[in-house]
Amino acid sequence: MIIFKKLTYANFLSSGNYPTAIELNKADLTVIIGKNGAGKSTILDALSFVLFGKPFRRISKAQLVNSVTRKQCKVVVEFDIGTDTYRILRSIKPNKFEIHKNGTLIPEDAHTGDYQDYLERFILRCNYKSFCQVVVLGSASYIPFLDLPAANRREVVDNILDLEIIPVMSANLKKRVVETNEKMVDLQTRKSILVEKIKVYHEMEAKASKNNDNTIAEYQENIDAIKKVVEGNQKWLDEHPFDEDKYDSLLKEQSQSNDAISATGLANRDIENTLAKLAKEIGFYELHDNCPTCHQLITAEFKKRALQEKEYEYARLVKSKEHNRSIQTAHRDSVDILNLQIEELSVVKKKRDEVERFIRSKNNEIKVWLDGIKTINNRNDRASDDNFDELNKELIQINTEIDLTQNVKNAHGVMARLLKDDGAKAKMIGQYIDKINHLTNKFLYDMDFMCDFNLDGEFNETIKSRYRDEFTYASFSEGEKLRITLAILFTWREIAKERNSISTNILFFDEILDSSLDAEGTENFLNIIKALTKGSNTFIISHNSKSIDNIDNVLEFRKIKGFSHLT
Repeated sequence: MIIFKKLTYANFLSSGNYPTAIELNKADLTVIIGKNGAGKSTILDALSFVLFGKPFRRISKAQLVNSVTRKQCKVVVEFDIGTDTYRILRSIKPNKFEIHKNGTLIPEDAHTGDYQDYLERFILRCNYKSFCQVVVLGSASYIPFLDLPAANRREVVDNILDLEIIPVMSANLKKRVVETNEKMVDLQTRKSILVEKIKVYHEMEAKASKNNDNTIAEYQENIDAIKKVVEGNQKWLDEHPFDEDKYDSLLKEQSQSNDAISATGLANRDIENTLAKLAKEIGFYELHDNCPTCHQLITAEFKKRALQEKEYEYARLVKSKEHNRSIQTAHRDSVDILNLQIEELSVVKKKRDEVERFIRSKNNEIKVWLDGIKTINNRNDRASDDNFDELNKELIQINTEIDLTQNVKNAHGVMARLLKDDGAKAKMIGQYIDKINHLTNKFLYDMDFMCDFNLDGEFNETIKSRYRDEFTYASFSEGEKLRITLAILFTWREIAKERNSISTNILFFDEILDSSLDAEGTENFLNIIKALTKGSNTFIISHNSKSIDNIDNVLEFRKIKGFSHLT
């Protein structure tokens, strides 16, 4: 179980250049209040950002940095898992991402994405979507489980039930299947060659007993006929040469042209950003005679000089932009020509490869017939008999390998059936479906919502309300939908605790009391929360001061001189 202990952030959204520290395991139930824009929900964005690299709400990364301080945006979270203590740090300007375990930095040996994958798979054991389903329920970016597409529903359940290893196993199995099939083809080819050689030896012995000379002549005729075929194909190769250096040069030139197209495209995007900035600055000088910050007069001479410089730079950048476009056009034309040349060479290369393979196969046939002639000429040579014995031994060995490989293929087939969605995974999910439905209906009952909720193995819902026919989630009012969403959220947490997959001490409700719950629903909601806070830490974010009645631990955020403060 993950025990979150402390969240600290500074220069994050509306918070200023001072640390805002929140103890996450201080009280069973905490209400966070404040006016709109005071910074109540910042705690969710900070927690999501430090864990997953993106905020809970739809905010760009650039907007996370406080617009006044403009740097040193930093978020730190501390939590325990068993006897281990973790500290995650993520910052912008400068960009940092660090994972500390028991006071020691875990080295980032690979790309940042791999470092994030390590955090989610081996430490948190959940991804962003699953985290939002069992930890946060809010009015911003939260998507209720029943509003998720079927694929995303399955992803959430797989993560909660710790079934994500099955797709990984399936991918690994596919690689092994390919390797095993390739091995089987190789073994069968080797066997065919050996069988053909043994057959030739038997034929040679039978014919040699009648007339060795006639047999050798017959073999020689076969060799001569094959050689003519080989010579014809070799002549075609000589008449259709393939310039490998030219082919590589064309590929290199194609790559360079594509790189140039990309580079000029990136340069033009930078120019467009600069042009927009210059246009804004030119507009400022044209519309203002006084500095809006210090209120000093902007002299006509300074304004004229500034406008001339900005307009000159603007015109220069426009020309540069057009120049880049002409470069892109030239390179695109070049790429079209190169593609045609490469395609022509590729056709020749492919045909040459086919002819060369054919020549090699015919040369192998010639070798077989030559070996036959040699055997006849050395009939009394013991080495000939030894070679025949070796071929038989090799054939026995290959047959043994083929049998073993076939057993492996059969095992792969069994594993493939087990790893399908309707295989072992479906059975494992089936073990939990009844419990999921039972828990969901229990929580609905606790909220005085009398209905029969049911999820099937594909996670499609059926809801039967008392005295009514079947309904879907979309058929209910917003207040009823919220009760269903809460029931599913509590269910996921219970299942996660049992599975020890996404088990954590924290639970956030963002402005739930301010949205679709009526007075009775709010009272039921708080009663359920109080019953579930044993051993966990629940946070209710609200701008309704009535929500703090009978609540011991209250955090209030206020906006003071443009910055959010925890008072």
